[in-house]
Amino acid sequence: MKTLFKIIIAVVIIQFSSCNKEISNQSNGTVTAGHQSEGSINGLNQGACMCCGGWMININNKQYEFLSLPANSTINLNNETFPLKVVVDWKLVPAGCYPNLITLESIKKE
Repeated sequence: MKTLFKIIIAVVIIQFSSCNKEISNQSNGTVTAGHQSEGSINGLNQGACMCCGGWMININNKQYEFLSLPANSTINLNNETFPLKVVVDWKLVPAGCYPNLITLESIKKE
């Protein structure tokens, strides 16, 4: 029983130590959360896994996912041709299952 407990503790420690909440600076070519960025929506993530789903978007050569458009958006992703070039205001959302999940605060077609 002690061995099982030690294994569970080790797994939990490894899982939490692998979390990365660091947000990079846009000046070095990566994206900073909360700023306006140009991006390209590439379509729906149709993978068959627990953390699959949502829409795929590339911002500064990094792929992110978002689950929905802002309420005031006039874009209907079901009727668009991909890739769709957009300008977005966004924030990184820390979510264990989705390491690159973002929330779109605003979006417009480029």
